[in-house]
Amino acid sequence: ITGCSRGIGKTVAHELARLGYTVLGAVRSQSSYGQLEAEGKAMMIGGGGTILPIHLDVSSDDQISSAVSRVEAILKERNLELIGIVNNAGINPEADIYSTIWKDGKGTVPDNELADMSVAKRVMDTNVLGVFRVTKAFLPLLAKQSKVGRILLLGSYFGSVSGAMELSHLYYEASTCAMEVFASGLRRSLPNQEIGS
Repeated sequence: ITGCSRGIGKTVAHELARLGYTVLGAVRSQSSYGQLEAEGKAMMIGGGGTILPIHLDVSSDDQISSAVSRVEAILKERNLELIGIVNNAGINPEADIYSTIWKDGKGTVPDNELADMSVAKRVMDTNVLGVFRVTKAFLPLLAKQSKVGRILLLGSYFGSVSGAMELSHLYYEASTCAMEVFASGLRRSLPNQEIGS
């Protein structure tokens, strides 16, 4: 599961571990790695599954191959089978201003204009290319180890309602739309795999 340091990724990891699965949770920072490692050890003591952290920034080509090697080593060492890839990591920096407005009642709605291109690059590199990188890197391992593997892409309803928050949120909306198209293409191209988004 990518993006396991908080939010949906961490919640899903905990629930799957509670159900007895060994979850490999990808995190970017050392502090998140240590926290997830401690939580996984506590779960093992409690008799459930566990969460094992993996260092992975999905926007880094360099970290992908080492993450694949680490996953392969864990699977071999523990005699496990990879049964799914959960592409959860994502960023939404355009929404930060809206969070402030809604949560604190402070600030003003941004102008109806596209954010800087540096924002577009960060959003697409994490939310779209990150999913491509992870899926491309782990799909051969999933196909080799599992008769019916699953690839899950967690997106957002914004992929279907582009423009709802005007231009100031459009890069994120475009990234979630790209995920929907990618999931659909995977589903059609891999009839023996169960692909969900």
